[in-house]
Amino acid sequence: MSKIVWPLLIGILVLVFFLFGYFTQNKDDFESWAKQQKEADEQLIKRANIHSYQDCLAWTAEQKINPASCQKLWEKDKSE
Repeated sequence: MSKIVWPLLIGILVLVFFLFGYFTQNKDDFESWAKQQKEADEQLIKRANIHSYQDCLAWTAEQKINPASCQKLWEKDKSE
């Protein structure tokens, strides 16, 4: 029985190790991509000449862009 158990246990541990490395690498790639996407959306908002948070929300809904890109305008409107 131990002739089967030890190789199986080692195989499972190796598989878990590689899967852990794969998923942590993809998480870093996704965070990098999300940051780039948010910066690109903020540039689009600047080019669209939008200056208020409400206008930004309406425009992002129309353009199907993530409304989280309006955060800087929300902070600006909140401080005024």
